[in-house]
Amino acid sequence: KYKGKTNEMFTGMLVNLAVFSSEYAKWFDRPLQVLDPMCGRGTTLFEALRRDYDASGVEIDKTDVAEVRKFLKKYCMTADGKSVGTRTRFTLAENAERFREDPRTLTLTLGDTLLTDRFYKGRTFHALACDLPYGVQHESRDGQSKVALDKLMARALRAWQKVLLPGAAVAL
Repeated sequence: KYKGKTNEMFTGMLVNLAVFSSEYAKWFDRPLQVLDPMCGRGTTLFEALRRDYDASGVEIDKTDVAEVRKFLKKYCMTADGKSVGTRTRFTLAENAERFREDPRTLTLTLGDTLLTDRFYKGRTFHALACDLPYGVQHESRDGQSKVALDKLMARALRAWQKVLLPGAAVAL
């Protein structure tokens, strides 16, 4: 079991909502690219992997990123887990044959969601699903003080839209 903060069924519904609301709904059985730009401890990332999608996340909290890395290294059969700067990429599959032929990936970036378009270059993602943090103030690492979620979202959406493929959908 993974000690996440979000209900997996709700998060799974968000992933499905993003995928099936997009122009890529007919490809739901292919390895789509799903982004969670505020991934916390990775519930959305794990739900995307459960659906056989590749998952990428951005998280500003070092403790949360460390928890995701720890979980993956402990419970996944294969994880390269090598850190390149602030990014870690895991490659995994249910067995050796699948690993050779069609592995899944989970990429985790320690960073500010406002910089998502710098972490993931170009239009990469078929869907964006994110269970937004609520009831807390959010801090950006760009020198600004803590801001309300609506103000953060106004800025974050500009970065997020730059990494979505045409026809992609967002579920927040």
